[in-house]
Order: sequence, then structure tokens, then C-alpha cells
Amino acid sequence: MCDYQTEKAQAETLGKYATPAVPPSNRFITQHHAPSYEEIKSIANIRLAAENFMNAIDANCPPSADASDAKRKVREAMMTANASIVLRGCV
Repeated sequence: MCDYQTEKAQAETLGKYATPAVPPSNRFITQHHAPSYEEIKSIANIRLAAENFMNAIDANCPPSADASDAKRKVREAMMTANASIVLRGCV
């Protein structure tokens, strides 16, 4: 069970006055999630792959808005992949 599901069940048990103003799933998503040692290795692998892809873009694409956008999307994909690692598939 994901942490936010546990939090929601506890809040429901305590009654409506204990329910946080922010839905538990939003609370879970926006909290800091410290990665474990294994997750740190996975994050490093994702970052290295993103760096290599950006280097390939620099080496093969002329400087342009499209090349900048491609690198921005690689960064976004890296960040989303890293979030999936630390959120442990709960979102």
C-alpha cells in the first residue's frame, strides 16, 4: 500500500475533522521523498542516459529552437523518470 493510501485510511478512521485540507494523494505527491541507496543508483543511471542523449543532440543537430526544445524534453523525461523512482510507482 502506498503511503498516501495509509494516510487517507488513518484520516478517515479519525473522522472528518482530522482530514487534511489537501487530499492525501496531493500531499503524498508534493512531499519530499528521500531516495534509498538503490534508488540513488537508478537515478544516476537515468541522469547519465539523459546526458548522453543531450550530447547526441548537440553533436548532430544544428543550434536551433528545435534542438533546445529536444534537450528540454529530455530533461523533462529525466525528471519524470526520477520522480517515478522515488514515488515507487504510487502515482
